[in-house]
Amino acid sequence: MVMWIANTKRIQELIDNCLDEDKKDLNAGYYSFDELYAYKLLSQALLFNLLSQRCDEISIYKTKLNQHKEEYPGWFIVILAFSGKVISNHFPIEYWELFNINQTPFAHHKDDLSTPEVLDNLYLLLLEEIQSY
Repeated sequence: MVMWIANTKRIQELIDNCLDEDKKDLNAGYYSFDELYAYKLLSQALLFNLLSQRCDEISIYKTKLNQHKEEYPGWFIVILAFSGKVISNHFPIEYWELFNINQTPFAHHKDDLSTPEVLDNLYLLLLEEIQSY
């Protein structure tokens, strides 16, 4: 399990109790949550785009339907599958073009992973990449 996730339920309770107009001002000590989301979006787009160009053994794609062929209106899913593990995220449809990766009619992998599962899988992918050098 990734060790840097701690006390997330308490943090989420504090966020949930904020008024909507105050949430834009929340920060994680230095970066606002909007800035952190932008980092996540752009970092993941860059990672998926680069890996899709050089790794045949990794399945990377985007879709508008989950594995049950259900749509999340206004959202799309990006999925990276490797070594039996999955990294998936949902992003607003306005960012579709940032991901220059294959498109499929629906997700062929589970897309409803918890945040700790995705972080663990990202860490495992990083370890695999480091070991390949």
